[in-house]
Amino acid sequence: RRFIGIDLGLYKEAQMNRRMRTLYEKRGFKNYDEYFHGLKKDPILLEEFLKSNGYSYLKDNDLKNYNTFKIGGKADYIVSPDTDEKAVALLKFCDSNSFPCCFHGNGSNVLFDDDGYRGVIITTKQLNCIDVNGDNIICGSGTKLSSLCNAALQNSLTGIECLYGIPGTIG
Repeated sequence: RRFIGIDLGLYKEAQMNRRMRTLYEKRGFKNYDEYFHGLKKDPILLEEFLKSNGYSYLKDNDLKNYNTFKIGGKADYIVSPDTDEKAVALLKFCDSNSFPCCFHGNGSNVLFDDDGYRGVIITTKQLNCIDVNGDNIICGSGTKLSSLCNAALQNSLTGIECLYGIPGTIG
């Protein structure tokens, strides 16, 4: 957990052990420690790790598809975690391994360089849950502002009307 920043305890132990053992044996490593040290040196191992742990990602993808101005070069990786825990774990992993990374919402206020982005862009588009509990709304960072306003309206909650029409996400 210290190396990758992911709490493997969130997964069923037998399933996680099987997945990790398959990965390291497939690549000729003797144990988990050797495999994780190999992650730092080989991006293909990182990709296998992302796949095996359920991360949705794209490699060398055009950033022009991720902003309203339709500009920008390619990103090394665009990763779409589907839970808050996976987003935090990926951020910790990138930080501990000195991979440049940034979070990305709807792309309505972003300009990407034509040279692209060398690193990992973590999109929040799958983190879009909305939970209304009495007078409180809890939502994910990928929730569109219009969806949040609609949820408030449907539950007779006020105070965020000014956000309606803004093409962004909570962030």
